[in-house]
Amino acid sequence: MNFPVNAWRVLGIATLALLSPSSPAGSGPAPMIGDRLVIDGVSAPLMTNAQRRAAGIRNGPDSIVDVWRSEPGRLQLIFSGSHLEQGRGTMVVRVGPDLKIDLAAPRATVVLQADRRSPGFDYDYAGGGDVFTCPGANGKTLYFYHGENHTDPTGRYIRGPKNGWTGIGMATWNARAGRFAKDGQIIGMAVDNTWRKDKNGRYKTLQGPPISGNPNVVPDRSGEYLYLYYTDRTDDPAYEAKGQDCDKRACTAVARAAVSQVCSAAGTGSPAPWFKYYKGAFTQPGLLGSGSKAVGKTAGSAGVGGRYTPIVDRFENRGETTPNVTWLPRQDLYVMTALRRPERDIAVRYSRDLLAWTDPEVLIGPAPKGYTNKYPRLNVIAGADGAERYMMLWTVKAEASWEDAELRGQAVRFASRR
Repeated sequence: MNFPVNAWRVLGIATLALLSPSSPAGSGPAPMIGDRLVIDGVSAPLMTNAQRRAAGIRNGPDSIVDVWRSEPGRLQLIFSGSHLEQGRGTMVVRVGPDLKIDLAAPRATVVLQADRRSPGFDYDYAGGGDVFTCPGANGKTLYFYHGENHTDPTGRYIRGPKNGWTGIGMATWNARAGRFAKDGQIIGMAVDNTWRKDKNGRYKTLQGPPISGNPNVVPDRSGEYLYLYYTDRTDDPAYEAKGQDCDKRACTAVARAAVSQVCSAAGTGSPAPWFKYYKGAFTQPGLLGSGSKAVGKTAGSAGVGGRYTPIVDRFENRGETTPNVTWLPRQDLYVMTALRRPERDIAVRYSRDLLAWTDPEVLIGPAPKGYTNKYPRLNVIAGADGAERYMMLWTVKAEASWEDAELRGQAVRFASRR
């Protein structure tokens, strides 16, 4: 995939001015940010088609890409996709300081896969998520991931994005095994996950496996809480109106848990409880027991969760997908990155408190004709001089096939709005 520089509608600065700030109920006004992210140079491929195949990757990255410093001097990218020999799941591949794939390193390795032992949320797929390292010299490394179940009550695998159900799980790194060991599900969707026959006798659910998106975690300034951003649907009438449509499409949600509890429970198989943000407070359970109800119609078998309040409005009724948040210590700022429909341009929002967010500003425009942007993620990269640098990573793929896809990187920096 070789694109001329002018094939990209890359914007030198974000093109949308701050309008009325987006603020969920009870969160207060969104901050007015003095500086903004701007493009710094030209985007470049970090992993081409040929390099991807040489690394043993059949397709991908099919999720957000996190930069994982698994040990001193060792940088890896972690993402989901399909491996040529090891199948679907979450994998790691070694990269250099410039985040380009290390061609001298071993091939990609799968470190997390679906759990076929019981028909839970990740029965058919486990991937697409975020790494978090617990505080302390020997802090545990955790992975928060998206699971999918496409297998109906008869044991048949049902293809399609609307057939099946989903959830979010946590796993803990086992260095001896070289894999993540699953702790279990932590978040369920706010709509029923029960398999039912439609009028044609085919099994379906109200959820759809993709709706939990690519979960992403970030600690607050104090280090007391870990915030998890993902996408969810709801049966709450307050969010079914035009401009939200969160009953039909996934909207941006957030849950949180105490860092001390999350890290203490990691590796035990009994993860700490998480609570969804709902009407101004973190009160709704991330995961419910079988047959229990949260509010209104939310119910179902094991694997569903409580209700939530969308953390941002569906701007211009277009919707945003794969939201994820990065903490920029030097700027004392949180940045949310997401794809905006229908053009799939890459937009950013800013926050000081993880709840009140500015309106989106387009940072990177659509991919060239015939291609689409997927899974943007802003990563903080420490330079050799110790300075804080920022790199946007995202996948660009042919609309018709994963056979033509590459990982791209774009350096960005802050500049004054004036």
